[in-house]
Amino acid sequence: MLKHGILGLLSFGDSSGYDISLSFSDGLSYFWMANQSQIYRELNNMEKISWVRSYKEPQESRPDRRVYSLTAEGKEELLNWLKDDGVETLLTMRCPILMKIFFSGAIDKREVEHLLKNFKLKCIERASSVSQIQEELDTGESGNTPPYWRYTTDYCKGYYDFLIKWVDDTLADLRRYK
Repeated sequence: MLKHGILGLLSFGDSSGYDISLSFSDGLSYFWMANQSQIYRELNNMEKISWVRSYKEPQESRPDRRVYSLTAEGKEELLNWLKDDGVETLLTMRCPILMKIFFSGAIDKREVEHLLKNFKLKCIERASSVSQIQEELDTGESGNTPPYWRYTTDYCKGYYDFLIKWVDDTLADLRRYK
């Protein structure tokens, strides 16, 4: 899926790997995390199969930067992916907190409570960040943005609100056990 996110970003215009990385960390991180090495690996792979091409852009007093652009083949792949209605892959779930909770019978209950409380704090922080993004989208501070960007923030805000409630419910239930 990362490769399709990169193709999507390149559909907005040419970009360096560094700038793509910034887009993930600054704009998409509320729903998709990617580090620079993953992004460059995908860019290299996509260049090999002609979904993107790159060129060097000279910079004053700095080394030339490599800039990537979307090819016709890359645009076709992006559009095919967007039109693919196979929802099974969209429902694939990998949730690290659930993996930890599932096996938490092996540790002291207080450690589980500590984990859940810290997790809740991080969820509150993320929900607040998403709310700020929503506010920017609502006030037009982000420029002329498509409504789809708002749909992603709505989803993420609801997701974090759900997680906060789930932690509260789980902690309340956990207190019943010795």
